Amino acid sequence: MQSNSQNDLTSKELHRKFVILGNNRRRLTNELLALLPEIYEKKIYKKYSATIIEYAGKFGGLSKGVVMKRLRLEKHLKDKPILREAIKTEGVHKVALIAKLATPETENIWVDKLKNMSKSSLFELAKEVRGKVEDGKCSGSNAGFDFGFCKAAPQKMKIEIGGELLFMFLKLKKKYGNNLSNNEVMKKILETAVDVSEAKFQTEPTRIQSMPHKASVATRAKLRPNATPQSSLQKVQIFPGKIFSRYEKAVQENITTQATRYIKVRIKKPALSSTNGKCSYPGCEKPAENLHHPDRFARGQNHDNIKPLCKTHHEFMHNGLVKNEQDSVDSWQLNLDGKLDEIDDLYRNYRRAAV
Repeated sequence: MQSNSQNDLTSKELHRKFVILGNNRRRLTNELLALLPEIYEKKIYKKYSATIIEYAGKFGGLSKGVVMKRLRLEKHLKDKPILREAIKTEGVHKVALIAKLATPETENIWVDKLKNMSKSSLFELAKEVRGKVEDGKCSGSNAGFDFGFCKAAPQKMKIEIGGELLFMFLKLKKKYGNNLSNNEVMKKILETAVDVSEAKFQTEPTRIQSMPHKASVATRAKLRPNATPQSSLQKVQIFPGKIFSRYEKAVQENITTQATRYIKVRIKKPALSSTNGKCSYPGCEKPAENLHHPDRFARGQNHDNIKPLCKTHHEFMHNGLVKNEQDSVDSWQLNLDGKLDEIDDLYRNYRRAAV
């Protein structure tokens, strides 16, 4: 009995084959969409079908929605040949996100972001740029890019307070000085709360003393070679605090060693705590998924100044979209034409290969 060649393939090989076919299908669909406006303008479709939608569905397997989207998009690409050409590789949906923002002078820059950013991150970038242009926060002749630098504006929030909460607020305002505005008083209250929270966090390492079972067998043997397991556990309880003290002293004296890429909990936890586990980017409320090295770990081999970021804004950083990223978050600025180094290029190449 002859075995089926399909059954001879391993699960990994079947998956790989499916992925390759899927990529080929997307590529062919994109090329069909690139041809569609010319077929429509020259009315070629009329020889074979009643409408362009029927033609595209019958001969290209294209849906009505994507056909209409491609035809509507063409008027924004008439003077942007590079962006129009990008439809063949990146697809109509990604190009549509930035078509109205790009200009003939800036389409090269936008195409670079188009090719190197995920659709979700490109959507967030377009949304932020569009919002700044519409709000008049950016100036310049080329709407959407040539506006110099635009600060990433923080979110605004209105809070209504009354009753006991209002009484407490007015009491604190009197303490800080009635000449201060409500916003200034609220800022002082929040700064005090953050200071208290950070002070509390500094004492948390001592909690490890209540978990002696974490100590390794080798550590217990080193402490008391002839001791029973129970007595060794009790002895270990007094050491963790001293270990942290030595670490803190080393930091204070600026004694550093070459770090590994893995970020230890004692470094990771304060960084995440500083933003309550959220992204550092101004106005972003998404959970932090990456700890970003503004000075690039591959260059400095240390975890100084790490910034918690969501996946989207981590892409922003490695696409040159944030000016002053080595400085405090308050000084970050959106910058579409930022310079990239070889490390950013490696990141972008890796991301493209993984897609």
